[in-house]
Amino acid sequence: MRPVLLVGVLSAALLLGACTRALVPLGTTPIPLASTAAAEATQAELSIPGSGIGFSVFGVPRDAHLIVRQPAGISGTVVAELPADMRYIDLTGQATPLGSSTWVEITVPSGNTGWVNLWNLTEDVEPEAFCQDPRVPALVDTFFAALRDRSGEALAQTVSPRRGLVLRHDWWNPEIVIPLSALTDLMQRIDEVAWGVQRGSGAPILGSFRDRILPELDALLAAAPQQACNQLLSADTSIPAEWPDEYARMNFLSYHIPAPDPGTRFNWRSWAIGVEYVDGVPFVAILIRYQADL
Repeated sequence: MRPVLLVGVLSAALLLGACTRALVPLGTTPIPLASTAAAEATQAELSIPGSGIGFSVFGVPRDAHLIVRQPAGISGTVVAELPADMRYIDLTGQATPLGSSTWVEITVPSGNTGWVNLWNLTEDVEPEAFCQDPRVPALVDTFFAALRDRSGEALAQTVSPRRGLVLRHDWWNPEIVIPLSALTDLMQRIDEVAWGVQRGSGAPILGSFRDRILPELDALLAAAPQQACNQLLSADTSIPAEWPDEYARMNFLSYHIPAPDPGTRFNWRSWAIGVEYVDGVPFVAILIRYQADL
């Protein structure tokens, strides 16, 4: 299943069938943009990385591989397969737009070159360096302030210019990819979005970002949550909560609101914020909501 891409205005979303996780198909873009003009505008906004910055594989489950092709594009010949945990990938600085995606040339372990979708790469930052980076808590403070102030313009300044904001209602539900152009009025729009399905019943999870997601973020902002770096905080649940393995090389912060006492021990909430570096600067890239699965 492909992640859903919200472009410009948030259109009425397609109802999703029962599924586990949505994974980025190897060598493809999440979902085509609404129009060629929109695709070209998005390409123009992208910061294309050059050589000298190390990258890791992103968006690939641990039992799969990232396909490297020559020339660029899904019809290119397969020249290498990179494991999901591959690190220290060098880019040559060459890039080409293909539809709504951007492909970049990399050096493969054999010493030859090939092409991959930029979506499937993220700048490699050591976990220890990330957790000690003073820019990260400042970034999150600004991100939270933008939510509190309902400022889409300020929110867009904190979000990855390379990826936009990847949002999951639950860690096992599909990705909803919100590009920068859709962030400015995201908190005011009432368009219905299909966020996935309820575990077990398969009932659809429907609603606008304003009505479905924002109130729960407000609850986080009003609380004094427990916090951790690169450690997912959760509580009692029948199915253990996970930071998705396809995001393994992206660092994250975790925020946990314990269940009230007295009250049911399953009434807890957690959020995880994945932080992506773009040309060495941290940005918010992933936002995942967690609750107890019974």
